[in-house]
Parts: sequence; C-alpha cells; structure tokens
Amino acid sequence: MFRPPGAGLDAAPLDGCAPVGDVPLEIGWICGPPEPACEGTCLQLDESNQLLCTGSCTQGESACPDSFYCGAQQSSPNDHFCLPARSNFPCEADSDCVPPEVCRVATPDTKLDCSAPPAGLAGTGESCTEGAECKSGVCLELGLCTSPCRSASDCPDGWRCDPDYTSIGGADAVFVNLCRPGQGSLAPCWSETDCQPSETCRIAVHPSSQDYRGTCGITGTGADAGASCSSDSGCKVGVCTAYGTCSILCKDDSDCPAGYECKVAAYVHRSGMEIRMRVCMDIARETGQPCPGGDGDCANGLFCYNPAKDEPYCTRECTSQADCEIATGQMQCTQEPVLGKTVCVRM
Repeated sequence: MFRPPGAGLDAAPLDGCAPVGDVPLEIGWICGPPEPACEGTCLQLDESNQLLCTGSCTQGESACPDSFYCGAQQSSPNDHFCLPARSNFPCEADSDCVPPEVCRVATPDTKLDCSAPPAGLAGTGESCTEGAECKSGVCLELGLCTSPCRSASDCPDGWRCDPDYTSIGGADAVFVNLCRPGQGSLAPCWSETDCQPSETCRIAVHPSSQDYRGTCGITGTGADAGASCSSDSGCKVGVCTAYGTCSILCKDDSDCPAGYECKVAAYVHRSGMEIRMRVCMDIARETGQPCPGGDGDCANGLFCYNPAKDEPYCTRECTSQADCEIATGQMQCTQEPVLGKTVCVRM
C-alpha cells in the first residue's frame, strides 16, 4: 500500500513501513526503470509501449484482481498473464467509425461510440481544459485533447497508445487505450522536488486496490501552481485540488515556495477516487480552503467556519450566490442558524 507522508490520521512513522522505492509493485502498477521491481513480471503490452506489473495465471481460475482478466498476448500466445480488462465500448479507435464520425464520449450514455463531433472542437494534441472542448470528449490531465486508440498508429507521430484508468463521461472508471505524448520517468514522488526540473509529481491510482502513489511525469499546458482550475488538465504542474487551485505535492514546508505551506488537502482523481494528500497551499487561504489554524489562516475579509460534519474552512458572509463562486462551483450562499448569518457553505 502506498500513502504519502501525512495523508493518514497520524503522520508518525509506523513499524513495518518502507520507502516507496523499496516496495515491490503489485499487479496493475506501471513498471520499468527507475521504478522498483514488480512482485511478478514487468510485461510490455502488445498494443502499446506500456510496461505493466503483472503475474502469470491459469485461464478459468480467479487469480487476477478486479479490472484484470487472464489472457495471452499475440507476442506470446502460450503464456497467460493478468491483463487490463478494457470496457466493451462500441468503438476503440476512430478507424472503427465512418467519417465524419469519430470514436468519442457519447454523453449522457457515458461510453465511447461513433458520432460526428460538433464543429470547432479541438483535435488530438490541441490544448484543452475539459473534455467538452475536444472532438473525442476526452482531455488529458496534461491539458491536451486525446483520442481512443488500439496502437500507436492511431495516434500522432511520436505519441504512445497506453491504457489509462479513467472515468469516461462520469461513469465508473475503466481501462481505455488513449493516445499520450509521453509519460516521463515515472519515478516515485511525494513532492515536486522528487522529480526532474522538466517533470511534475502527479497522482496515479491503482485500478484494483484503489491505493494511490505519486509518479514523476511530463508537465502539462495549463496554468502554474496557485492558479484557479476545475480539473488537472487546467494545471501545468501538480494537481487541481477540490478547492479549485493548482497545487504541487509536498512532504513538508521546505518543499513549498515562499508564501506557501505544506498542508493536507482534498483531491478528486480522474478515476473518481477522492484522496487526501499534502500540497503547497497559500498561507492566506481563500473561500472553501481548509483553515486548521483558525481565522488567521484565512485571507482578509474571510473567517474560519467549523461545521459539525466537515473540516474547518475559510468562508465569508454573502448576499447572493455570486459572492460564493469558486472554480469548482461547490459553495452556496446559505443562512446558517448556528452563526446567525448568511455565509458561503460547502454543498
């Protein structure tokens, strides 16, 4: 199991714990140098350049974890391994469709299907901040439109076709092969300082165990840390927290730039998994951001509100919903009887 420093209720070291780089990777994690060794086999998948930790299996037996099946690859038909179980969508690549149709998210059906995209949408490799801006309906966390694929031949030159554990159109997360411009070193990380200057520390979620870990990957096309965002695709580095701010991961205050401190924050991964982890946060917190130190944590004009069923967070008095608008759109102007005033509260 992988957990960042300070992510649990008790941040003290625990007996039996080991550094992330010393722990063998279980089935489902991306592998290859400089990653630690797999518990089983580091296998290159036929349809991509992706290296994935897996294990041998016998067909007809339930030895593979959830989201995997026991099968053989064309390159080694006599060897059976636990392989990613991709969803049975009507299409897997644009080549399955008749132009002008492409393989895209067919909302609200939350699946990939052949349909003609509206005019003016961005193609694979063009910038985006959300899926609705892309012909495929899928925007990578890098801020680039992508498209489903079977192999690299379905992708732009120099791109890879890799399995991605993601939620399509808001449905439960599944494995989908998507075109990607690259991945970076994939070295373990829990802060930006663990990665090379040209990389950033992002979160990867295990499809079966739902454990998570930080990995060093290529930077995106979005905004710098501290900017407002609605998803990871809007951030050049780090992640988009549940408070609507691009934030870099950290282990302690020394990992953060001046004016920021390392605090536990909420984050929703593209698979839909909700995570609490340490990120660099502005010392003067805005509406909706946590304030464990009380009113002094909040920016001028705000105060720290401590509801009974949530963590304390910065808020303000309001007269309309416009006073409560933040990037994630998760605050509403409500009369709070306990405070005796109308304030912005989390939905």
